Amino acid sequence: MVAMALALTAMAQQRGSMSVAGNYAYATKHKQHGFALKFAYEINDHFRLEPEMMYFATNHDASTLDLTLNVHYLFPIVEHLRAYPTAGINYSHWTYEGPDESRVGVVLGGGAEYWISASWAIMFEQRFQLVSHESQSLTSLGVRYSF
Repeated sequence: MVAMALALTAMAQQRGSMSVAGNYAYATKHKQHGFALKFAYEINDHFRLEPEMMYFATNHDASTLDLTLNVHYLFPIVEHLRAYPTAGINYSHWTYEGPDESRVGVVLGGGAEYWISASWAIMFEQRFQLVSHESQSLTSLGVRYSF
């Protein structure tokens, strides 16, 4: 994912086509609180690729590290407000008191971002992480900085 982010950085040529974001997230399965870091590259006016790394703190003897590659389809609602459905591929690694577990799954959901300036946006996402025996809902709030 880091190599992909660096490659996308090299491809970007116009202002506003790249951004970074930080999110607070809540996961329902283990009632975990987490934080995410994201890098986004807008391919055109409608499509965006977004690799993401999310860590959920220990709760009920489990902590989780998620790596996800999302694709967003962006569309304007009103001035400064964009919504997007999202789909992605997810790798999750759970650390328990017993043996660790890793699984690959799918992420589906949507979100919205409101641009408060030319560079800053606030965002909300609701996603479903579909992983065998560990599927859950993720709700997140965050900020995005475009450069």
